[in-house]
Amino acid sequence: MPDPDGNFWLGRRVALTGASGFVGHHVATALRARGAAVVALHRPNSDVRRLVAAGVTPVVAPLDDPAALEAACRGAD
Repeated sequence: MPDPDGNFWLGRRVALTGASGFVGHHVATALRARGAAVVALHRPNSDVRRLVAAGVTPVVAPLDDPAALEAACRGAD
């Protein structure tokens, strides 16, 4: 995530799928470190404790549920 000015993500709302996985967790925490408000879209049984501890907002929004995805992504940059 190149960010030459150091503030591109500051204040942006990002909806992220896969955040409960290994790579997604690192992307979510990197975005948080850059000042983004991160919403992690996840399945109902996903373990989101590490995400919550990192300041990420978990939202149940399975990829096969268009209404939940739309609601979770609303307002995201």
